[in-house]
Amino acid sequence: MALEKPVLRAGAILLVLVLVASAGCLLFKPPQEPVVGIWVWTYSADNTIYTDTFTADGTYVSTSSDTSVTATTGTWTKIRTNEYLVRCDDGSVYTWIYHPETDTITQPEYPDVPSYRQGKQPK
Repeated sequence: MALEKPVLRAGAILLVLVLVASAGCLLFKPPQEPVVGIWVWTYSADNTIYTDTFTADGTYVSTSSDTSVTATTGTWTKIRTNEYLVRCDDGSVYTWIYHPETDTITQPEYPDVPSYRQGKQPK
């Protein structure tokens, strides 16, 4: 009988530790890449609005307000900090750079054409 109490106490402590560790694992989420989200930019020549969507699972979709332009789909991967490579299903490949100081993304070929998070475009 005297041995049962320490064994039960040790078992209870072990159970509590396992539950706490499991809860911590369930609550911990790795940080999300800053490029994840919906980005919007406007082509100034004709005011066409382009929307680029980067999802957390690595999917990429680009759409346009111009109904004659078909949507582009593909995948994205991180190249290095704040730099991402998009491989489209049509074979095209793009690089996007995230700028934390302005919370915008640009393509190296068009550094003066920023994409803004949806809802955060300048007016």
